[in-house]
Amino acid sequence: MKKRILLQENENVANSVIAAHQRKENNSQRILTILKEIGLSLESFENWEREVEQHFRTQYPKASLDFCLDAAGIKEPYRQAESLYKEHYNDLSFEKLNDEGKEAIRESYRQYAETENQIEAYNLAHSIVKDLNQLQELGIRVNQQYAMNFCNVFHSTNSKVEVYENMLNDRILTLK
Repeated sequence: MKKRILLQENENVANSVIAAHQRKENNSQRILTILKEIGLSLESFENWEREVEQHFRTQYPKASLDFCLDAAGIKEPYRQAESLYKEHYNDLSFEKLNDEGKEAIRESYRQYAETENQIEAYNLAHSIVKDLNQLQELGIRVNQQYAMNFCNVFHSTNSKVEVYENMLNDRILTLK
C-alpha cells in the first residue's frame, strides 16, 4: 500500500454525519415497525401513497381510506405511522449503516499527505524541529523568534520549537 501520513481528521463532522444517518435509520424503523404491526411488512418504501396507502385500500378499492382503515380496525396506528412519515419525510433512510459504512464516512473527512513531496515536506518540518530542540538540549541557544520568522510552520512554546500543525498541513495539501 502506498505510504501516506494522516494530516487532519474532522472527527466531529464525521460523527455528526454518522449520527444523522442513524437518526434517519431509527425514524424509518419506527415507521416500518408500526406498519408491520398492522399487517404490512416492508423493508423500505419510496412512495407512501402508492406503496402503503394503496395496500390498505385493496379490500375495498372504491371506498375511502378512512373506511378501509376503520373496517380493519387499524386507523389509529396507521395515522401514527403516517404522521411519523410526514414529520420525518426528509429524514428517512432504509439503508443500514454498518461498521464499514461508518469507516467510509470517517475516511471521507480525513486528509493525507500522499505524494512524495507532501510526505517529504511533512518529515522535513518535523526533523528540523527535532534538530533545533536537540541543539537547545545540547546547550546551543536557538533563537526561537528567528525560527518562527524563518518558516511560518514553526512556533515556540515553553522554550521549545514546535511544528504549527494546522499551518503545515495547509501548506502540504497545496503541494503536488
